[in-house]
Amino acid sequence: MSPEPITPPEGPARRGPRRAVSAGLAFLLVVLAVALGAGGWALWARTGADDGPGLRDTVEKVPADTAAESLFTIDAPELRTNWSARSIGSWATESTYVKTGHATVDAYAVEDGERRWRLSLPGEACAAAQHVTSEGLTAVVTHPERRHKRRPDLSCDQLVVFDVDNGRKVWQTTLARVRATEIPGSVSVGHGVVVASWYEGAAAYRVDDGEALWTRSYPDACPYSRPRFTGGTALVGIGRFCTEARPRAEREVRKVDPRTGRDEWIWRIPDEYITAGVLSNDPVTVAVSRLDPDDDHEETLMTHVVSLDDEGKPRAVIPVDDRFDIHYWDSRQHTHATTDDTLFLPVRQTEKTMYADEIVAIDLDTGKVRKRFPAQPGRHLAPLRMNGDRLLALQVDHRAEKVVKVFAIDPATGEKTLMLRAATKDEDIQSMMRIDSAFYSEALFQHGRLFFSRSATAGPYRAPRPIGSRTRPPVEAGDRYTAVAFGVPTR
Repeated sequence: MSPEPITPPEGPARRGPRRAVSAGLAFLLVVLAVALGAGGWALWARTGADDGPGLRDTVEKVPADTAAESLFTIDAPELRTNWSARSIGSWATESTYVKTGHATVDAYAVEDGERRWRLSLPGEACAAAQHVTSEGLTAVVTHPERRHKRRPDLSCDQLVVFDVDNGRKVWQTTLARVRATEIPGSVSVGHGVVVASWYEGAAAYRVDDGEALWTRSYPDACPYSRPRFTGGTALVGIGRFCTEARPRAEREVRKVDPRTGRDEWIWRIPDEYITAGVLSNDPVTVAVSRLDPDDDHEETLMTHVVSLDDEGKPRAVIPVDDRFDIHYWDSRQHTHATTDDTLFLPVRQTEKTMYADEIVAIDLDTGKVRKRFPAQPGRHLAPLRMNGDRLLALQVDHRAEKVVKVFAIDPATGEKTLMLRAATKDEDIQSMMRIDSAFYSEALFQHGRLFFSRSATAGPYRAPRPIGSRTRPPVEAGDRYTAVAFGVPTR
């Protein structure tokens, strides 16, 4: 059966803001594997011969029992009315679930949710690395410690590296020239290096001891769309790499040596594309938005996917329409996955469908669809990450009792193997299970357990008093939980 091209649906496309993307690790040389009982194999993938510690990953085994239940929930912090708190970042080990809190990082026992340790942070986390080194190190960027109760410092300039296994803070440093801005920064770990990027620049440090390796800074004359870096098995930057000599630089994609900061190659994004973001950094795959003067949402809708080769040259330019859930601004998002030659994206089969109900496998060399994996009728299906040579996918039923399933899909045959099934009627827990809203929630499937968590927690809400009314609406309840864990209980 020959591959089929991706074509837009007939009729007008539905326009609107988009959120999603999560990149699975490309499988590299496995140098150590340890069996984890019911969970999976823990893998330490090397990122290069002399590139420092590798990155942790797990390949999940098919469990004997897939009937999971809620193991524990994490309560939301108490917040004032109409206030919210960010809690970006979550990680899972064999024995603990690690989650950022209100200026903290906390570890909870996976069996019952009992807190094992707490690490105090200078302030709320603004960005969190997705990956963990083989030595257990990862990183967050936070607000500085509040010095004035009524005038908080909103800049995100504190880089903290810590050990997810024991909560030990390894080192902390202050990033230079970080101003208060609504544009979030990013932080990534890979090749023995932690790289932080923000509106005014970027900096790299050796992950184990904090030794400064390189920095970049952008002049004030540089327009918006400044570079953001995503790391892991490769370091890729995208945006306007302005300098004093090039204050009005064009948008570019650059693959960067994480240890030296030197560009390995540069691809200039054509002028007709106004917005771009990285879907995958290994292989490098970007989503772009073509300029459309008739589109009021031109900066939120991705119109093409471009795959790049090892020299930064386009392999394929793939047109996509508004049925595809394509988002790009947070590498922790969980609605796509890649291998060396295939991109897995969620798609709505028709314009009448509210949620993505199918996954398509797209050939990164030809841009054609290799295979389609439909959800069970009436369910939402999205990629989570690669699991060796299988695709892990989340399927959610949006009826009164929300049922979530994790499948391992064979890309060659489409065969689905059930890895976990759980259900809940709790509406607050259900609100964390919207896998189409990865900008606000995070999902992890590690060691046979499924974790959902919020990236931001909302306190009680009270709407303004309507014009002409003497009374204000009643206060609505805020979020009760920041995270939930599903798994098969230990008997």
